[in-house]
Amino acid sequence: MRALSPGLVLAGPLLGLAFASPAAALEGGEFSLTIQEGLEDDSGYVRMRDGQVFRICLGSRFHLRTDVELRLDGLPLGSFRLNPGQSWCLERLEAVEGRFTFYGSGSAGGIAAGSEAAAPQDRGVVQARFTPELPPLPARDALLEATQKAEAEERQRRLEEEEAQRRTQEAQQMRERLHQTRKQRLEAMREWEALLRGRLLQTEADLRRLEAEVQLEEVRRNLEEASLEERKAAQRLEDLSPDPGAQRRRRPPAVLAQDSELMLRELRERARAEERRRDAATAAPLAPSSVVVPVVPSSAAGAPRSSLSGGVTGLTGRSDQRFRKVPPIETEPARAVTLELRLIHDPNLKPPRRLPGRLHIEAPPPL
Repeated sequence: MRALSPGLVLAGPLLGLAFASPAAALEGGEFSLTIQEGLEDDSGYVRMRDGQVFRICLGSRFHLRTDVELRLDGLPLGSFRLNPGQSWCLERLEAVEGRFTFYGSGSAGGIAAGSEAAAPQDRGVVQARFTPELPPLPARDALLEATQKAEAEERQRRLEEEEAQRRTQEAQQMRERLHQTRKQRLEAMREWEALLRGRLLQTEADLRRLEAEVQLEEVRRNLEEASLEERKAAQRLEDLSPDPGAQRRRRPPAVLAQDSELMLRELRERARAEERRRDAATAAPLAPSSVVVPVVPSSAAGAPRSSLSGGVTGLTGRSDQRFRKVPPIETEPARAVTLELRLIHDPNLKPPRRLPGRLHIEAPPPL
């Protein structure tokens, strides 16, 4: 699609006086838009003080000529021409010598500049539409070939990035599965170890209980044998002793049996107490570890609401900037690029200090 558009350019002697600063410009492709005197941020807003004079700076790194259509506060400012690699700043309209001056919407200057007549969504909006020149036929074919080659390289690069990302994801999933498998195996080994340890402790307790029962049976048998030997010895002494009082001094069998039963009962109580002590030692639950809960400080009070507001542009003073007419060129609207900035009023910005003297030269604010 072709279009013929005339344009304006700055007069030759003034081209070197006001170049845009590309570091602070809003860039789109090969073009840039910036406000030379404002404080720009990454979101497209430019902070200005009330009554501040400013310039609209345009830049092009495109290899062909470019026409720029400017709009300010929703109103057209005209069309301007940028040569390849050229940058310059606009400080006034073509037909009016007054310089661009920003005012807050609610200030006296803003009301005088027509802030009430401007739509709220258009206040402070600086819009630049860059439309490059249609290249000649040979250059157009070369440009088309270069564009196709660049697109093919971009597609290949994206495919390689997607393949690399897919491989990275597969490797990550494989590592996660391996980690999960190792974790499950470790948990199974710990459970099996705990089960074996429990069975071992149970087996040891059973063995101790069986040994105690064997020892009790052996003690009972020894006591019975000792009681039998004692009775036999007492019988022999009674048979051999001529003293009739020996019959009275000999202990009766019922007393001996009672003493043996008391000894057996004491041994059983000792064995049971030992068994209970070992069971309590093996089955004692672990004391829960203490949990430290961090104290989260209460959130601070919300920040005060911003005092930023919209604004409009008026004309003050007198500018010596000059323009000249240039012939129209064939442009390519399909490759047009539109950049926007919005000027907002910041009451915290202070006007610059004035140096003492008759000329009242503006100086930067103190550090």
